[in-house]
Amino acid sequence: MPAVKENTMMCGLDVTENKDLNLKKVIGFVSSTDKACTSYYSTVRILNDVGKTQKALKDIFTKSLEQHKKGSGSYPKNVIIYRDGLSDFQKQIVVGTELPPLKEALKELGLEDVKLAMILV
Repeated sequence: MPAVKENTMMCGLDVTENKDLNLKKVIGFVSSTDKACTSYYSTVRILNDVGKTQKALKDIFTKSLEQHKKGSGSYPKNVIIYRDGLSDFQKQIVVGTELPPLKEALKELGLEDVKLAMILV
C-alpha cells in the first residue's frame, strides 16, 4: 500500500551555516523518487557564496523532480517539503527566500498545477 494516495513527492530540506568549516551555507536535500515513497534521491550542496543559495535550491529541486519522473514514470502531482529546526523568525525568512526558487523550478518545467506544501517546524 502506498504511503500517499496520489503521485506525491516527499522531501526533506535543511539549510545551515557551518562557521567551523569556514563555509557560508550547506544545503541538504532528500526526496522520494517513486509513488510508494520507498526510493530516494539525496544531495548535499556546499556554498561559499550566500548569494547563490536560491539558484542552488532551484537546481536541486529541479534535479529531484527529474529523478522522481525517472523513478515513477511521471512528475509528481503533489510535493510535500519538510523543513525542521526553525525559530518563528526563521520561518518568515524561509517562506520569503526558499519557497520562491522551488516555485520557479516548477514553473520552468511546466508544472504550475503541482500542489506544493512546505511544513515548517
